[in-house]
Amino acid sequence: MKKIIISGIVLSLLYSCGSTKSPEGETSIEVPCTGKDYTTDNKSFKVSGQGSANAAAGAIKVARRKAETQLISDIKSAIALVSDQYEEIIEDGEIGEYTSLTQDFSRKIAYGSLKNIRVICEKTTRVSETGMVKHYISLEMSTKDIVDDYIESISNSKKNSIRSNSEKMRKIFDDVLGNN
Repeated sequence: MKKIIISGIVLSLLYSCGSTKSPEGETSIEVPCTGKDYTTDNKSFKVSGQGSANAAAGAIKVARRKAETQLISDIKSAIALVSDQYEEIIEDGEIGEYTSLTQDFSRKIAYGSLKNIRVICEKTTRVSETGMVKHYISLEMSTKDIVDDYIESISNSKKNSIRSNSEKMRKIFDDVLGNN
């Protein structure tokens, strides 16, 4: 009998510690394809998007477009931070050329020429009250791919006078992502 009571107490403690309670009068909802498993880390950029439409194809297209837009924005922000920090280690005469290359790379990203985007979560639902279709999606892109593309765009430039040190660039990129 003591074992049953002790087991009950232990289980109730574990259950109460493992769950987060909502404030009184509020109900928690879980949004598909979101949460800590779907946030950017130092290995990959991760974004989520959702879209609604009266047909599944439309909802899927809207959700994907929103997620890709967010991915591009996040990458551009990281590239800008890396560029600002990297400019400090480039000789003064080359900063203008480097800045131009960085802007070209940012434009490439802005026009959506990203590759190796992976879908890491997708879920489609129908809202019973309205009949509308909702699609949830989470995308991921490796930071290694982004850094490699960035360094390649600088290295393959006709402006070879810029001395880019890829290891320093990677370190700065990792530092920037570690601070997110």
